[in-house]
Amino acid sequence: MSDTPATPSTEAVDPTILEGLRAFGGMPLLTQLVGLYREQVRIRLAAIDTGLADGDTDAIRQAAHALKGSSGQVGATRLQALCGEVERLASDAALDRIPAVRSAIATAVASVDQWLVDRGFPH
Repeated sequence: MSDTPATPSTEAVDPTILEGLRAFGGMPLLTQLVGLYREQVRIRLAAIDTGLADGDTDAIRQAAHALKGSSGQVGATRLQALCGEVERLASDAALDRIPAVRSAIATAVASVDQWLVDRGFPH
């Protein structure tokens, strides 16, 4: 992790949140949490995509809600906000508007992943 202060609005991840997790449980726990988060991202995105294909707004909403929560826990605030938008759209049954946000989520996930890699978190 970098010692350089970051502005959460310009970073894929708010480093102060990860620093708090590191201070709480050390690097081994933080590395494990990041690994679990990455697994959950893949699972939840697949569930959103399946929900979109099936027209299942409940599945989309549940997956987006879960990903929103876990993204917040690791400081991926942009991704958290986008998942909140998908959750809201699914609750409103606005399936036609979700693909555009899903595309933005893909970009945010790539940014979060690169941010983590740049700071030494393995895939």
